[in-house]
Amino acid sequence: MVDMIVNAKELKDIVVNKYNLSYEQYEQNLEKIEAEDTLLAIKILYSIASDSKLKVTQKRALAVRSKKLLDQQMPENYDATWLINMLVAHNYLENNKLILPTSKFHKLLKKSDGDVVKDIFNTILSSKYNHEIRNALFHTSMARGDGVKKFRELIVRLIKKQDQYLWINIDYLVNQIKLDAKTLKNITNNYKYCYNFYGSAQRNQYNNIKHLKVIVRYFLKTFFGIMSQTGLWDLGVTKFQAYNKEDLGVLSRITEVGASFANIEFYKLTDLGSYVLGFDTNFNSKNDYNLVLNDYNYEFKVENSNNLSDVYLEKIAIKKDDGKYKVDIKSFMKNIDTKEVYQHTKETFKNKVDYLPENWKQFFTVLDDRVNNISVVSKSVVLMKVQNNKDILGLISSTKKLQEKILKADKFHIVVMQKDFTSVKNILKDYGIVVS
Repeated sequence: MVDMIVNAKELKDIVVNKYNLSYEQYEQNLEKIEAEDTLLAIKILYSIASDSKLKVTQKRALAVRSKKLLDQQMPENYDATWLINMLVAHNYLENNKLILPTSKFHKLLKKSDGDVVKDIFNTILSSKYNHEIRNALFHTSMARGDGVKKFRELIVRLIKKQDQYLWINIDYLVNQIKLDAKTLKNITNNYKYCYNFYGSAQRNQYNNIKHLKVIVRYFLKTFFGIMSQTGLWDLGVTKFQAYNKEDLGVLSRITEVGASFANIEFYKLTDLGSYVLGFDTNFNSKNDYNLVLNDYNYEFKVENSNNLSDVYLEKIAIKKDDGKYKVDIKSFMKNIDTKEVYQHTKETFKNKVDYLPENWKQFFTVLDDRVNNISVVSKSVVLMKVQNNKDILGLISSTKKLQEKILKADKFHIVVMQKDFTSVKNILKDYGIVVS
């Protein structure tokens, strides 16, 4: 076999000379798999979940409409199921009849783009559950514990010692790891039994020092495969699965199928990966878009539009043409039901503009005055208290639809029947008034 290529500037410079499952040795060039745009996917998923559009069936599966919506709005070919499961497992999403963001997710999205992914990466890194071995050719019986976390941390330390600009051979990293009892226990935790691909018990076949290098190799391959979904590195893979000869003796029971991620041979850090792992101190997201506001009306255009801008603007504005939108109070408030959602939507909008003209300042001043100026005092018939706001009182007295629903109103109160409460709330929302 040729000498190991430790690293390379270009993927085209690398040739892999390994074996197939029939012990036939052959050369392969590598293909590049670009890192997933997880940052964009996280923000789109957050937006969809915040709108209560991710519904779960009684069998705990994602509803057909919700799945279709994800397919339409998420980055192309992105594994949204993996992202949802990961975020649920780490308490960023709650999964009941609806999949909704938790306070932890709200807090996460207030951070810079690079730090959002850094938090996600560190959360997965610290997991005590052995995802890697369960996605390889074999898995241990519910391997958990601090050992798995410590082993991942060892891999990260090895990555940090490599050149951030080069393609790095995963086998080279494998050769840096001590093949001793401590490593074995860290990976397998409870190693009385280990299971082959078909699930039959193989006492000590894999869980011993003799075969530890095979376990380490596939742990790393799977680690890089799973973590590529966080956007930290691109992968160099073979078109057909390729094995080290020493592995095949251990994997003799595998005939017609191969391991998940077995064709991963090299990795290369992305700009995001360089930031998350501490090589760089700054990260500029490619998903940034800007809104350019008109000084004379409530229209604007979008620069650098993408899936995320489409998802956000669909909720607050009316699309015209050529990347242009217009907004009014009704369109801006159509998906807003609480003061907190209003504040978040407003801040997101303001963060996307370099300059807020006077007419737009006035637009938000009007909304600020109206939002949450009405609160429910009683729910039998619904008694609502109105702040001393002439603008709101004028709207109530002059709006026919409201007059038809309101039983009684004075300067400070509105009374409606319980059955009409939702209708009244929705009418008020069209004018920027959120009932708390």
